Amino acid sequence: MQTLPLSDADIFARAIVPSGNKMPRESAEAILMWRFPQADHDEMRDLLQKNSDGEITPEEREILQRYRRVGQMINILQAQAKLALAGEAIEP
Repeated sequence: MQTLPLSDADIFARAIVPSGNKMPRESAEAILMWRFPQADHDEMRDLLQKNSDGEITPEEREILQRYRRVGQMINILQAQAKLALAGEAIEP
C-alpha cells in the first residue's frame, strides 16, 4: 500500500509535542483562544469564491493554500490543547 506524502501540518504536529507529552494548562487555554481576525475570514471567503468560480489567480491560490496550512496547524495545536485540558497524554 502506498502512503501519502507528509503534509506541512503532519510534520508540524510531530515537532510540537510538548516535553513529557504534557502541555501547561495556561498554554492550552491560550491556544484555544487563537482565532483568525474577521478581515482574514473575509479574505478567505473571497478567495474561496474566486476559486469556486474558476477566477482565482496563481498568486491568490498560493495565499489560499497558506491560509489552509496555517489553519491546519492551529487546528492541530487546539486539538492538543483540548487533550491536555482533558488530562490525556499527547501522542507524538
